[in-house]
Amino acid sequence: MSEVQRDKGSLSKFNPKKIKITPNSDDGPIRKGEWHWSHTLMLVGLFVGVIVSVLFIDKTLITWTGVLRLYLICALTGLLVPYRMYRKLLRMELTEVILSGVIGVGPCLMALIFMLNYIIAFNPQEYTYQVQHLNKVESGRDVDKIELMYNTDKLDDYPRLRTFDLYNDIAAIDAGFVKYTYKSGLFGMETVRDIEFSKGKN
Repeated sequence: MSEVQRDKGSLSKFNPKKIKITPNSDDGPIRKGEWHWSHTLMLVGLFVGVIVSVLFIDKTLITWTGVLRLYLICALTGLLVPYRMYRKLLRMELTEVILSGVIGVGPCLMALIFMLNYIIAFNPQEYTYQVQHLNKVESGRDVDKIELMYNTDKLDDYPRLRTFDLYNDIAAIDAGFVKYTYKSGLFGMETVRDIEFSKGKN
């Protein structure tokens, strides 16, 4: 018998067992598309969280860069916990976890921080600034807002706190001085409690 025939005979006797791979049950879909509480959280965060945040941001001394930084911290903190540790407990898919953080937990937590910072505030202080000049803010063909420039740089980074609606704050046009009342909030962010316009310094 030739060596080739012996090799073929030995190969014919070799019958490897088939390996059956079963999918990990943890990797499959945890639900079949039914409504989940995280979907409600997303809707609440997207609407209520954003609206409440904007209301209190307008009364807080924080830049838009600071707002973005705080939002990212609130939205991404939950992702630091490994997903597999709470997947079955919360019955959430990975996509739901990410979306819940971005448009659910993030806005809601940020709104709560700004709200508590404004409500729980201490140490009221008053500062009066002299108006140097004003800038007209045009909206289409009409001028409906003005931006006041002061003799201090304290509010230079917060133009929204120096911009006033001519329909609601008509006194801002002739103001020579503007008095701001501040309070230090729970989380260390200063909040504006009141703004008064006057032609002369009080």
